Amino acid sequence: MKWTNRRHPQVDDRALNGLKFNTALPRELAVETLTSRLADFSAAASLLTEPTRLPVR
Repeated sequence: MKWTNRRHPQVDDRALNGLKFNTALPRELAVETLTSRLADFSAAASLLTEPTRLPVR
């Protein structure tokens, strides 16, 4: 499955402040760094290809 429109997770300011070199990084680079760490697109794509079961009572 090829993902063309990837949405990255939102990053909290507290997470940005927790970066080791947060004062040396421009904000845009810090956000991109954290979103790439938090996003696991290959796992999401794998999960979406698995069959789904819906139990009915």
